[in-house]
Amino acid sequence: MTARDIVARMKKSGRLPHAFLFTDEKSESSMDAALYTAKLLLCENGAACGECRHCRRIEAAVHPDVMLPERTGKKRIYSKATIRSVCSDAFIRPNDCDSKVYIFSDCEHIEEAAQNLMLKLIEEPPDNVYFIFTASSKSVFLPTVLSRVAALSVNGGARDEVIDEELALSAKRITEGIIAGDEYRILTALAQIGESREKITEILILTNQIIRDACIVRLNSAGSADYHIGLIGCFGEGAQKLSKRLSFRKAVHINDAIHNALDYCRGNVNVTAAMSALAGQLCFE
Repeated sequence: MTARDIVARMKKSGRLPHAFLFTDEKSESSMDAALYTAKLLLCENGAACGECRHCRRIEAAVHPDVMLPERTGKKRIYSKATIRSVCSDAFIRPNDCDSKVYIFSDCEHIEEAAQNLMLKLIEEPPDNVYFIFTASSKSVFLPTVLSRVAALSVNGGARDEVIDEELALSAKRITEGIIAGDEYRILTALAQIGESREKITEILILTNQIIRDACIVRLNSAGSADYHIGLIGCFGEGAQKLSKRLSFRKAVHINDAIHNALDYCRGNVNVTAAMSALAGQLCFE
């Protein structure tokens, strides 16, 4: 299933996330996916028809509610100044539509400081604002940013590359511990990862995607035949089970706990102590 297919199904289910990342080695392909998504969001016919007034203006790069923030300097980067401008502009009402879209293309050299400035806006954007990023790989983004976007490979759907089976298994074990409300089981799963900050970071991102998927399933009426629509994680079955027990309030709590743990992994914090603290925060029995 391609990225376009997934986004279209998300739109049909009424559960579109506010931030996307499209990855592909060819920048033209990821940009095509970004423009398709913008059309899907603003199309008068709701289907990226390519014929309506909004679709034609997006294609011609003249739509007033589809912004492509400026890249500056010799490296053509998105600077802190640019991000501050976007953060301010995002709260201004759209010009001609009910929604507005910001497309950040070719984010190969986006500054770390600029990414940090975007975090709060991406996590809690105005209801009518969407963000689309394109890059050759999701590796150019901070883990804290990746945990807040729906990362889709243009030709491979939800996976930017094949997910390491060992990492996916660890994320599944953590999720199973959350479902069981078993703190010891969660702690054991975290302890088995070891102290590699890189591995822990990837596993926490995978786990947070499953938590996000559980919320999507809950919104789509858990247990329905099409519960999988819009899911981006590696454990759809686990997300379905978790959706029956996880309140939105608890999901927010777990999301915050995982984000804090990701920050710890990037800092000079004892990993074992951080994971022990996280196990208690993930258990809600």
